[in-house]
Amino acid sequence: MFVVLSYDIGAKRVQKALKICRKYLRHMHRSVFEGNISEGKLNSLKRELAAIINTRHDTVCIYRIESPMLVKKDDSSGRVPESDTTAKAFICRQL
Repeated sequence: MFVVLSYDIGAKRVQKALKICRKYLRHMHRSVFEGNISEGKLNSLKRELAAIINTRHDTVCIYRIESPMLVKKDDSSGRVPESDTTAKAFICRQL
């Protein structure tokens, strides 16, 4: 499946979150990541992030895009998109 992940994490933990997310997804901009990922790897990503975030102050949102036939991705950055994608949103506030 294809996912888009974004986070708002306190400064003390942001570098750890960045490192974790880069292991699984492509870094797009500041706190935004995207990429194809298996269910197992997504669960690992969520577990690793859950270990470092402060649920009182931090937010992580994961949007699952399960059917690429529903949405077309427009990218104004000039990058070649990995694939056209479609979105069914899943928001994960507390991993």
